[in-house]
Amino acid sequence: MYGWLMLAFIVGFVGHVAAIVAYTVTATSGLPDGEQGLATG
Repeated sequence: MYGWLMLAFIVGFVGHVAAIVAYTVTATSGLPDGEQGLATG
Protein backbone atom coordinates (compact mmCIF):
# COMPACT_ATOMS: atom_id res chain seq x y z
CA MET A 1 0.00 0.00 0.00
CA TYR A 2 2.74 2.49 0.88
CA GLY A 3 4.54 1.76 -2.38
CA TRP A 4 1.65 3.23 -4.35
CA LEU A 5 1.59 6.25 -2.07
CA MET A 6 5.29 6.90 -2.60
CA LEU A 7 4.84 6.49 -6.34
CA ALA A 8 2.02 9.03 -6.28
CA PHE A 9 4.19 11.48 -4.32
CA ILE A 10 7.07 11.08 -6.77
CA VAL A 11 4.84 11.55 -9.81
CA GLY A 12 3.22 14.59 -8.20
CA PHE A 13 6.60 16.06 -7.33
CA VAL A 14 7.97 15.62 -10.85
CA GLY A 15 4.83 17.13 -12.36
CA HIS A 16 4.96 20.08 -10.00
CA VAL A 17 8.62 20.78 -10.74
CA ALA A 18 8.00 20.54 -14.49
CA ALA A 19 5.13 23.01 -14.22
CA ILE A 20 7.21 25.51 -12.21
CA VAL A 21 10.08 25.33 -14.71
CA ALA A 22 7.71 25.74 -17.65
CA TYR A 23 6.04 28.73 -15.95
CA THR A 24 9.38 30.40 -15.23
CA VAL A 25 10.65 29.88 -18.78
CA THR A 26 7.41 31.27 -20.21
CA ALA A 27 7.41 34.28 -17.87
CA THR A 28 11.00 35.23 -18.67
CA SER A 29 11.16 34.48 -22.40
CA GLY A 30 11.69 37.55 -24.51
CA LEU A 31 12.85 39.75 -21.65
CA PRO A 32 16.27 41.36 -21.37
CA ASP A 33 18.65 39.66 -18.93
CA GLY A 34 18.41 42.53 -16.46
CA GLU A 35 14.62 42.25 -16.11
CA GLN A 36 14.23 38.49 -15.79
CA GLY A 37 14.48 38.54 -12.01
CA LEU A 38 11.66 41.06 -11.81
CA ALA A 39 9.41 38.92 -14.02
CA THR A 40 9.66 35.85 -11.79
CA GLY A 41 8.68 37.70 -8.63
